[in-house]
Amino acid sequence: MREISARMLAEERLECFRDALDRPDGFQVREGANWLVRRNGATVSCFRISSDKARITAAERSWHSPQLDVQGYASPAAGGLLFSAAGSVTYVNSDGSIRWQFDHAPWDDSAIAKGACALTPSGSHVLATLRGPDDEEGRYAGDVCAVLDSESGDLVGQEIIPVYSGMYSFNHSLEHSNHVFLNAAHGQNDTYSLIINALSGDLNITQAGQVGDPFTGNCLDGSHFLKIDVGGDWLTLCEHRRDGSCTEKAEARTSDLIEYPDHQFVGEPGFVDLNTVLAAVAEETWSAESEHLLLDAQTLTPWARVSYPSEVSARPLPLGDGSWLTIENNSVRRWATDD
Repeated sequence: MREISARMLAEERLECFRDALDRPDGFQVREGANWLVRRNGATVSCFRISSDKARITAAERSWHSPQLDVQGYASPAAGGLLFSAAGSVTYVNSDGSIRWQFDHAPWDDSAIAKGACALTPSGSHVLATLRGPDDEEGRYAGDVCAVLDSESGDLVGQEIIPVYSGMYSFNHSLEHSNHVFLNAAHGQNDTYSLIINALSGDLNITQAGQVGDPFTGNCLDGSHFLKIDVGGDWLTLCEHRRDGSCTEKAEARTSDLIEYPDHQFVGEPGFVDLNTVLAAVAEETWSAESEHLLLDAQTLTPWARVSYPSEVSARPLPLGDGSWLTIENNSVRRWATDD
């Protein structure tokens, strides 16, 4: 395997982000850009990653409100903030005022179940995962994905999804496709990967591939995306076709890596650009040390290992523009290859 040198493009000190990446909302794609979301007490800060590769952040939005449950899920939304808490979804305007709050029944076990929310790419609706209804016999029918009007917060529609008391995260593609990607984790090993189209408020939900392989990293154009095995044994490239079907196009298995047969994929593998995927492998899921590998974006064939001019143990966050981030303690660094 070749060795490719990384060149540091920018560095910025941003506190608390190492812990933020352990949260479902720590790294997001919204509004055609990558975002880092940080908590500091009751303050939620959203940092938009700059399109200028010589910088890290282009904009920062912060909100402070005692009404916001800091354990919830925050999402940047057209200059404002969406927040999913234990029993409500709140839209906060850019000036900190509350546009609306949608109250809903909390999950029976809110320590396990964690809702999420996201503005649709068109901006006309909000998607939110909520506790679902009980059936006629009083049994729980399942969690729901709800569609809310982004201006009023009124419920437009909802659909039961095959998860009970799940933990959720939404992602857009970097381009403004109509699709929103939803990871719905049910227990420790079962994760449903769902593709949602809610153009007119009518939900169209497609399951992408098998259960147990959540979406990972960024998605460039909405048609091709990556999924990672919960155990980290394989990485899959999938295509979402116009007819709504999903097809697996390529797969990389750590057991096939001659140099790293006892490793597993970790972190958030994603697209560096249209031609290259960047993925970290480590001996254990929570290993402090990892190796960063470059894979062909069409075949997922590993072709190079990334070397750095200084010690880097943090896992990479590919940005889709030819660069990626690492976060080491409070230092956020932006990298690209010399080739």
